[in-house]
Amino acid sequence: MVTLEHIKKMSYQEKDWLQDELWNLIATNNIKEVKNFLKDFRPKDVFCDANFDFEQEAMINAPLTLYQACIAYEKTQDWTLLEFLLSLGLQANDTDGENNVLQYYIKLGGNNAEVIHFLLQKRASFETIGQGKEASGWNIIHKCAHDQQADTLRLLAKFGADMQTRTQVYHNG
Repeated sequence: MVTLEHIKKMSYQEKDWLQDELWNLIATNNIKEVKNFLKDFRPKDVFCDANFDFEQEAMINAPLTLYQACIAYEKTQDWTLLEFLLSLGLQANDTDGENNVLQYYIKLGGNNAEVIHFLLQKRASFETIGQGKEASGWNIIHKCAHDQQADTLRLLAKFGADMQTRTQVYHNG
């Protein structure tokens, strides 16, 4: 079993390589291979930002890992892998400081109604606001409006996003 201490000592390149390796396995939607890859890790150690201080990041980005599983579902129409990842303790509404899986899915062009409904049923939210070091305080609705992404805003409205969402206004001064 790889310990949290060992993970924290890994270089960014090592963590990135392992994350890419996992995402490549997820892309094949082969749950047996994904389970084999993860067998040496405790999920809460590799996916949870709470284990890492301000200068570190979790070994594997949970929202983007779930996003990869959503893309795999689109190819196979099989929820097994996505359900498995959620059973490890990953949450559909967890953010990486910027977006949750639903926000990444839509932001990166996903529009499969079954996937969106699935994520909403798993408590993902359009209104989750990023809170990391680089976070602007905006959610996906704010970002799409700012970037004039009318088609994406229509998709968000279709699935019940609150178009009247507000965020705290910050003034520099």
